[in-house]
Amino acid sequence: KMLRRVLQRPLTLSARKSWRLPFSSATPLQPTTLPLPTVEIAPPAAPLSLQVKSTSTPLSVVSHTEADVVIVGGGMVGTALACALASSPMFSASKIVLLEQRPPTSLSELPTLPDSRVVAVTPTTIGFLQAIGVWDQLKARSGVFRDMQVWETEGTGHLRFDMSAELDCLRPSPLSFAPACVDLDGLGHIVENRRLQAVLFERAKQFPQVNIVCPSQLDTIEGLKKDIQDGDTPLPLLVKLKDGHAISARLVIGSDGAMSQVRTLADIFSWGWTYEHHAVVANVRLDRHNTTAWQRFLPTGPLAVLPLWDDMSSIVWSTSPLEAQRLVKSTETEFISHLNDALLTRSLHETPSFWTSTSSPADQFVDPPYVLGLTNKPWSHPLKLQHADRYASHRVALIGDAAHTVHPLAGQGLNLGIGDVISLAETLHTAVATGADIGSLHVLQQFENDRKSANIAMIAVLNFIKYSFSSSAPAGSQSVLDLPWITSRNAVVSMINNLPRIKREIVKYAMGDGQLNKLKQTFGGLL
Repeated sequence: KMLRRVLQRPLTLSARKSWRLPFSSATPLQPTTLPLPTVEIAPPAAPLSLQVKSTSTPLSVVSHTEADVVIVGGGMVGTALACALASSPMFSASKIVLLEQRPPTSLSELPTLPDSRVVAVTPTTIGFLQAIGVWDQLKARSGVFRDMQVWETEGTGHLRFDMSAELDCLRPSPLSFAPACVDLDGLGHIVENRRLQAVLFERAKQFPQVNIVCPSQLDTIEGLKKDIQDGDTPLPLLVKLKDGHAISARLVIGSDGAMSQVRTLADIFSWGWTYEHHAVVANVRLDRHNTTAWQRFLPTGPLAVLPLWDDMSSIVWSTSPLEAQRLVKSTETEFISHLNDALLTRSLHETPSFWTSTSSPADQFVDPPYVLGLTNKPWSHPLKLQHADRYASHRVALIGDAAHTVHPLAGQGLNLGIGDVISLAETLHTAVATGADIGSLHVLQQFENDRKSANIAMIAVLNFIKYSFSSSAPAGSQSVLDLPWITSRNAVVSMINNLPRIKREIVKYAMGDGQLNKLKQTFGGLL
C-alpha cells in the first residue's frame, strides 16, 4: 500500500533526456599560480568588489580576471566548500572566487535570542567544521542532543536512541576521528543558520586565496558543454556578472539553492514533487532543560522538538497548508495549547508491544517536556523534494540544494550538503595531486557517482519513513482496514528498539559514518 502510494505521486519534471557516462580523456591542466592583476580602484558605479584578506598584494576591481574555481552561491554549503578547498594544501596557490548576492548578518549584529531557522549537524559535519577551524566558535552557542525518541499517535511503539548506549560504537577508529580533536559529546548538535553562515563567511575572509565578490549577481556562463557527449576541452568557462565583469574559471560550482541558475544554464534537469505540507517553525520555552531530540508522527505529519540551550528548543511541525496557516495565525496561548496536545496526548491505539519485557532502562519511553511559551512568532514554508538528473557537467558541479532538497523530518538537509563538500573537496584534492584537470568530466563524475548514490539512498529512506507514518484520514478516524498496518508498524518499531545492533547501524548511518573516511583522507593533517 505504501509503495503504491509513493509510485502514484505526481512527478514535477522539467524536460528530461537520457544521458550516458562518457569517460573522455582529460587534458591535465596544472593550477595557475599567476597573481590576479592589480589595477586602480574603479569608480563607485562599478559594484564588483573582490575582497581579499590577509594578503600583502591587495586585489581591486577588474573587468576580467582569472580563477581556478568559481563558487556561485555563498550560503552555508558554498562558503563551506570555499573554506574546505582553501584548507587543503593542494589549493594553497590556487584562486577561489566566491560569488554571493547578499552579505550575511555579521556576528556582532545577531540577536540574543536564537534564530528560528536551525540545522542539525552530525558528528561527521562537526568533524568537518572542526577541520576548517570554525566548530569551537559554533559549539559555544549550540544545543546538544544526547538522545533521541521517536513515536507516534496511532500506537504505543517507540524508538529511543540513548547516547550512553549508542556512542561507544561510534568512538573514533582508524577510519574515523581522533578523540582529542572532535569530542563526541552527543548524537549531534543544533546550530542556528544565521550564526553558522556568519562564522563561515568570516572564516572564508581569512584565507588569502579566497576572493569574496559580494554583492554580485550571475548573468550567464559562456563555454558550457550542454551535452555530455561533447566531452572535455582545455578551455575555461567565462562567468559573466550582471554588472559587466567576467571571471574565467576552470571549474564552476553551483551552490545557489533549489532554484539554481547554474543548474539551469548548464541544462541540467531536475525532478521532484511537492509534499503538500508546510513546515511550521518556531522557538519555544520548555518546563525543563532539554537534551533530547523528540519526534512524534501525527496523522498530518511529523513534529520535531530540537534542543537549543537553557530551557529553549526549536520546533519543526510538518502539517497541511491549511493547518499551518491556522497555527501561524493563532495566538500564543492557542499555539502552545495545540503544540502540547500534539506532544502529550496519549496514543489512540494500545498496540501490543511484544518486546517490552526485554527493554533496558535506556530504551524505555520517556514523557516529552511541556511547552510553556514562544520566544518568536511562528512562520511556515512549503516542503518539496527535488533532485538533479546530474551533479556534474563539463567544468560544472552542483552541491547542496542546487543538487537535492529533501524533507526535513530527519534533519539531514545540511548534512547531505556537507557530504557533497567533503566528497568534492577530496575529488579535487586528488585531481590536483595527480595533475588532472579539475574541470574534467571524468574527474567530476567521480564526485557525482559517490554522492548521487548516497543522496538517493537517503531520499528513499526519508520518503519510506514519511509515507509509512502518514495518513490522509484525521486522527482517530482511521478505518478498520488501517489497524493491521498500524499494529504491524508499531510492532516493528518496538522490535528495533530492543535490537542494539540494528539501532547502532541506524545511528551510524544517520551520523554520516560513510563520510568519515573521506574526511580523514582529505583533512587528516588538520584534524
